[in-house]
Amino acid sequence: MTEKHAIVLFDGDCMLCNRCIAWIIKNDQSAYFKFASLQSKVAKTFLDAKNRPIPNSIVLIENEKIHLRSSAILLIIERLDNPWPLLQILAIVPKRWRDWGYDTLAQNRFKLFGKTDTCSLLTKKHQARFLE
Repeated sequence: MTEKHAIVLFDGDCMLCNRCIAWIIKNDQSAYFKFASLQSKVAKTFLDAKNRPIPNSIVLIENEKIHLRSSAILLIIERLDNPWPLLQILAIVPKRWRDWGYDTLAQNRFKLFGKTDTCSLLTKKHQARFLE
């Protein structure tokens, strides 16, 4: 990974996660983010190299540093095109509360948004943004 890009690892089976990645792509005109599912070889290889188990969370890898849960989301938002960085105001909420909200949604995501067997984002248009 170069410093010009960050990698977002997400649950490829989760419809909410797929929708969020589509939203990030739409609002990341500079193509700063690259993507891979947590089920991919990329995720396993990188996390194994860092002696980290595969988490049940969104993962942002930026400058070889791993960010999880609400912290990952806030950093992603910060790097998107305007006006989204304004949502950084949510950082005033204590991390413990933000992560509680994240975990609550994550535990219910399949029930609320559904599950898929294939990533609907792997189209020719966005193929260069995804790591294999």
